[in-house]
Amino acid sequence: MEEFDLAVLGGGVAGISAVLRASEMGARACLIEEKGIGGSCFHNGPYPIRTALNLLRDRPGFSSSTAGSDNAESATANLPGLLRQVRDTVDSIACRWRETLAGKGIAVKDGRGSLVGPSGILVRRQDGEELVKAGKVVIATGSAVDPFPSLPFDGRFVFPGDDLFSLSEVPASVLIVGGGKAGCEMAVLFRALGSRVFVADEKNSLANGLDADLATALSAEMKRRKVKLLLGKKIVSVFKDDDKIDVSLEGAIKFPVDKIMLTGRRKANTGELDAERLGIRLGERKEILVDEKMQTAAPGIYAVGSVTGSVPDPNRSEEEGRVAAENALGKERKLNPFNVPLMIYTDPELATVGYRAEDAHYHGFRAVEGRCDYSALDHSLVARESAGLFKVVADKTTKKVIGAHLFAPDASEMIPLAALAVKKGLTANDLAALACGWGSRFQGVKMAARSCVEKLSGGK
Repeated sequence: MEEFDLAVLGGGVAGISAVLRASEMGARACLIEEKGIGGSCFHNGPYPIRTALNLLRDRPGFSSSTAGSDNAESATANLPGLLRQVRDTVDSIACRWRETLAGKGIAVKDGRGSLVGPSGILVRRQDGEELVKAGKVVIATGSAVDPFPSLPFDGRFVFPGDDLFSLSEVPASVLIVGGGKAGCEMAVLFRALGSRVFVADEKNSLANGLDADLATALSAEMKRRKVKLLLGKKIVSVFKDDDKIDVSLEGAIKFPVDKIMLTGRRKANTGELDAERLGIRLGERKEILVDEKMQTAAPGIYAVGSVTGSVPDPNRSEEEGRVAAENALGKERKLNPFNVPLMIYTDPELATVGYRAEDAHYHGFRAVEGRCDYSALDHSLVARESAGLFKVVADKTTKKVIGAHLFAPDASEMIPLAALAVKKGLTANDLAALACGWGSRFQGVKMAARSCVEKLSGGK
């Protein structure tokens, strides 16, 4: 029986992050994964979605400003090739990470892991079983889309969003249930493929809980691309015909679609953990309850990623993995989710970090907000793109940057700069003095910071 300082159940981003940090700290670490390195991020989340969008952009005649012609039949003909390229790409990434882990001396065990005690893990494979012992354990088994009672998955009409890249054809029309991160990303991809897209959510805005101006800008861009937004509406009924689904929503809204993709509503993958026997407390959706150190109620057992009930997001998962590993190996560290950027891979992208101006006062700040429209940048003319918005939020007392919210092409590449400013306590003046390429997209962050400085100085 092999013994490790730290063993991680689940090889997604959270699990990879935990074993990498453990290795950096000199610990002997083990990663146990049943379905392949990378989890949802690699196989049905940001990586394949971004890969597919990039492949579509490379096709002749594609333009981000005109993407979304109703031509699903043509896209279906090209779908096998597209999916093959996507799969080859993510498989290469997963293979690279497996080599990276091996190069750092981290043991990777393929199989289904189950806890047999506070420090014992049984790994089941087709060719047998193996018992692993670890001083500390991190659970990173993820989550899965949970169907509504009235919308069970049937493999023909109704699918979990996680099965996006398992579809055999591009639907002529699709209803996406859920307007959060996954739903928005999926809507952009289906529209780029030529599907007529409907997005339904009981909440009144897309990306609910994020900056209201960014959510409004995202909605406007979706509508411009002819995505039908059905917000603040509940599904009343669904009737399956021979080859269509007739959907009825509140307000006497009725329409037929070919497929329904469910997102947002998720259930933690804790069914085989026998968590309660080990003293691990679970929530209403079977998520593992943890504290700020990612510690469960059971001594020596930690949990990270969407198995804790958080929205699947690789950036947060990475940070949680590092926090859990450090605490498991003797360091004292708490998770600060406001320092972790959230990125939504729409087109343009949406990225946010820190506090919103409208609720910063709940956290003891007096917020001042600066903004810059993307259309005001020279780069918008050079790149022939106009949709976008940059916002920087600072505290009036300390002048420190406490938040940034971006809706722009490559926002995911720019938000780490703002996240660093938030984490390190840089001021709006520091960000306004950013030396960046003249005419680059980063000018948007710089100009929003300058707007913030003007307001801090008493300007309009």
